[in-house]
Parts: sequence; structure tokens; C-alpha cells
Amino acid sequence: MIPLSALPLNALRAVEAVGRLGTLAAAAEDLNISASAVSQHLQNAEGRIGMKLFERRPSGLVPTPAGIRLLPRLANGFREIVDGVAGLQASDSKVLTITMGPAFASAWLVSRLGRFSQAYPGIQLRLVATTDLIDLTRSDIDLAIRLGVGPWDGLACHRLIAQSIFPVAVPDLARQLQGPADLAKVPVIREDNSGPGWPEWFAAAGISNMPLVDGPVYSDPQLAFEAALAGQGVMLAWSLIAADALRDQRLVRPFAQALPTELGYWLVSTPDASRKSKVKAFRSWIEAELRLSDAGLQTESPADAPDATASAAGAG
Repeated sequence: MIPLSALPLNALRAVEAVGRLGTLAAAAEDLNISASAVSQHLQNAEGRIGMKLFERRPSGLVPTPAGIRLLPRLANGFREIVDGVAGLQASDSKVLTITMGPAFASAWLVSRLGRFSQAYPGIQLRLVATTDLIDLTRSDIDLAIRLGVGPWDGLACHRLIAQSIFPVAVPDLARQLQGPADLAKVPVIREDNSGPGWPEWFAAAGISNMPLVDGPVYSDPQLAFEAALAGQGVMLAWSLIAADALRDQRLVRPFAQALPTELGYWLVSTPDASRKSKVKAFRSWIEAELRLSDAGLQTESPADAPDATASAAGAG
């Protein structure tokens, strides 16, 4: 194995730039050096590694098989360096980087962020919407909003609000439902996940013989929610995700029964990040927003069912 000290960083930067851009001239402009300097760096790298990394052709430089294997690793390595430095800068600045699920971001959070910016004009938000469970100890993420049972070992965890699930549908579709058995007569949206679903909801509604339901299946909860809004079927929705659509009457609850779950939304960060003033500011703000949203949920009633149960377990 070639020792790291034997691989000049500038030479490797030149290799990556040429591989990405294809010519000495383009790489020289990208690195702000001369084309001859780029060529010398390539020769140096090839000499240290002991392999040709590019073929010289009239159209430019083409990676050899060795170059093809090396270039993605160089690109990833330099990207990690850039991200690492950016993460240090962001942690010491007013940039607040938050990750959350796409469904939560689009259905509830994004429409409220203007109020956060008004309340805290010195904090710039950077959102990372993903279903991946990012390792907060090895990233530049300040804060995660997670739906789960929690808490998570080694992290600072604060439960925001408990969640229940219940059927929702567009008004026209909901009017076709006089009782849970009518779900067999309309499309029912299902999510391809391991969380609580229709069998558990029917059991909570006291129906032992679940009717055979059929309809589209989505692996992404955001797509499933968009499908419900488009009138494609009846969906089991998380109470917070459905809150704004219920308030605006884009969706209604055809039945009173809600299924409480053990899951809730949590604010999660490393212990060090939890002590940052920007993280504390966001926690204070989102707790206030959730109280407003929860109050709105308490006033919502399922269609034709004024005695509806509360739509979110515990905190509403």
C-alpha cells in the first residue's frame, strides 16, 4: 500500500479535476493554475501510483481502467473534505441544519417556516428532507425531527407530540362511507411499511372481520398523502400530517375512530448541538406552533360524527 504521505494532495486534486472536466485547460481554470502545471501534477500522480490514469487523445484526456476505478473515490474524498469544512462553518454560524421526513416537511413544516424567519431573522434554515435515518454524530446536521418511539441512545431527545392515525378522504369520497364496512366499496390507499395499518385500525374500531380492501400501494408516505389529496382513495393518516388538510377541508374524517400509537414526533440532536442557542430557538418555536396546530385539531370533527375522539394521542 502506498503511504498517504507519498501521494501529494495537489496532484490528486489535478487528477480529480481532469477526470471531472476532461481537458487540461478546463482543469487548469477550475484549479486556478496553468495547464502545464496540471500536466506536471498528472505525471507526478501517475509516477507515485505506478499506473497510467489517463489516455491522451485529440479530444482530451480519457481515464484508463485504473483511472475509472480511482476517480469516484477521489471525488467522494474531496466532497467529504468540503462537507466537513462546511459543517464546521455552519456549526459556528447562524445556519441551522434540520433533517426530517419529506411528508412532514411538505404537509406541515414548510408552510410555517416564514413565521420562524420572522421571529428569528438572524438564523438561516437549511432543510434536509429524507426518509434516511442520518447519523447525527457523523454529519453536519444540527437537529432531526423524527417520527418514532424514541429515545435514541447517545442523543438528546425531546418528545414533541404523540401521534394517532385515522382514515381521511376528500369530501366527495367520504360521503360514500356510511360505516367502516363501506371501505370495501371504495379504493383504499395503503403504505408499504411496517407501522400500524388498516388491520389495527379496524380492530380498534371493534370490527373483527376486516372487509377486503383494495387500492393503490405506496412505499413513500408523502406520495400516499398526495394520492389521498388527489381523491385516489381513503388513507390512514398521521394526525399531524393531516392537520392542515383537515383544517382547510381538503380532507375530512369519515369515521370517529382514531388509533393511538406509541409513536410520536421527536426533536433529536447530539448533546452538544442541543445546547446551541439556534437549536433552543427552534425548539421553542416549534413547540408553540404545535400547540396552535393541536388546538386546531381539537376543533376538527369527522364527517357526520360530532362525537369524534381526539385526533392525536397524548398531546393531541
